[in-house]
Amino acid sequence: MSYDLHITKANNWIDSEGHPITSDDMLKIAELMEAYKVIPFILRKGRITLCGADERIIGLMIEMAERIGAHVQGDEGEYYNNSSNAYPPPPDYLREESEPLQHAPSAVIGNDGSIHINIPRLVKEVDTKRNEVLSQLHGQSNNWHVELEVDLYWG
Repeated sequence: MSYDLHITKANNWIDSEGHPITSDDMLKIAELMEAYKVIPFILRKGRITLCGADERIIGLMIEMAERIGAHVQGDEGEYYNNSSNAYPPPPDYLREESEPLQHAPSAVIGNDGSIHINIPRLVKEVDTKRNEVLSQLHGQSNNWHVELEVDLYWG
């Protein structure tokens, strides 16, 4: 079983649902999540979790947490910070370079607890035909629209 690290606004990650990361927070870190989309972050129960994070990724998580007024905490309650610069930036091979987005990303939390995220498509020649086909299928021309359901209960 791997050890998890959590980005949370709560004093203890277990209480994250009472102090959740908001859609506005997600917009503040959207470009980092897009740049490092190969890293499998999980947004669930008011926190962002990563299973098995190593020191190369902890620095990124600390940067994300600082942008949204949160902190990084391990499963056993210990906090991580980068005051001694112990955590370097993630290596370049984890970064996916992309061209600028056509529009800014947006996110909204619905009354039912679902999160609705609009992430603009990247302007890449390689993706153009695929994007055109998917746009025709879904009737959208400028954005991907993703709906995620958030677990409302611990269990």
